[in-house]
Amino acid sequence: MKNKIKAKLKWLYYTLIYKLRKHLLPKHYKFEYEFYEKIRSRSYSDTSYMELKLRAITHALDKTLVFKKVKERKAICSLIHEMTEQVKNDPCHDAATVGWSQRVLDEYEKRSNGTSGLSENFESLDITTSELLKDILTSRRSIRSFKANPISKELLYQILNAGLWAPTGCNRQTMEYLLLEDKEDISFCQKMAGEGYAFPAQAPLTVVILIDPRGYALPVQRHMAFLEGGAATQNILLMAHSLGIGSCWLFWDNSTVNYTKFMKRFSLNPWLLPVAMICLGYPDKIPNFRPERKNLTKCIHFSKSGLQLTGNDTAKPAERNLDDIACHC
Repeated sequence: MKNKIKAKLKWLYYTLIYKLRKHLLPKHYKFEYEFYEKIRSRSYSDTSYMELKLRAITHALDKTLVFKKVKERKAICSLIHEMTEQVKNDPCHDAATVGWSQRVLDEYEKRSNGTSGLSENFESLDITTSELLKDILTSRRSIRSFKANPISKELLYQILNAGLWAPTGCNRQTMEYLLLEDKEDISFCQKMAGEGYAFPAQAPLTVVILIDPRGYALPVQRHMAFLEGGAATQNILLMAHSLGIGSCWLFWDNSTVNYTKFMKRFSLNPWLLPVAMICLGYPDKIPNFRPERKNLTKCIHFSKSGLQLTGNDTAKPAERNLDDIACHC
């Protein structure tokens, strides 16, 4: 009960602060504030929202299963069971979400009864896999010239599914996709996004990354859904590259007028917010060389106390180079 009261007071505090600051915000941030204010002021009962909440509440139980001692959590188990049954009433519900929630409940019961223990083995990858990942990371390039060859459904699903495996806060999984093949639709979204280049309309397929931020109640949490969209975008870019398909991540600039036009054109739910565009297609022209990344030693900062290193290294943190760190950590 105390936690609920604290959460409510915190929500009221941040809401008040944002309302006082609203008139001082630039146009772009005013739209973002008003968008979040509108979706937070409504109550939702659609299945996608219930699934989002179910994943979040199940995660709250799931992360406790790594503790050595299992505490009694009848209230949260009852809530998960109730929400699972509610979601299952929709014939179009997500079976993966329901199945995962049920497995977490089953595992909790086993842990409570002492019939299941903690796993001590981390599923690590071998050196060959890590080297392959390194090659994919360092060889990926933004492609701005595409062939007209279409992307098969099988490859497209692999690419989009990779985006869903990006990390999300409390397993909320806020990402959704809008797929565009029509050149007019692609050009329309390009203009909405604020991109003035010609190449996006030449790509055989464009994916618009959408986020459903309804699961983040507090104003200070709203950036999390944007970060999840970025993480999904990175997964998509890397998977596409590994399959020989070029891609380019495009900026998206939201404004009240643009968002309204976008939502009406594609008949989207009002709580979905576009955050990025990705052009996909087989590369036609590829840049001759990649832009090098800046030196890692330029990006590392140390705390005043330095790192807890082993050995007899007595040098100050600022005097240690990256090779020293790699040898001693």
